[in-house]
Amino acid sequence: MKNRVVKFLLNSARDNRVEVSQESIANNIGSAREAVARVIKELKTEGLIQTSRNAIVLTNRLYELGYEIEA
Repeated sequence: MKNRVVKFLLNSARDNRVEVSQESIANNIGSAREAVARVIKELKTEGLIQTSRNAIVLTNRLYELGYEIEA
């Protein structure tokens, strides 16, 4: 689940930002919004993203994680 959210964020980012709701992420990856919310909270706690209303800012650490997922 975490990998699907990370891949979605990396593929959807423009200038290190994703301007989309958790509901939209859930619909795009075929999951429940509640599950996406838990993953977003986990990523934020780990310092991989920053959040604001309908916007997620990606950090370099998230890109590094993305490369690990792809490998």
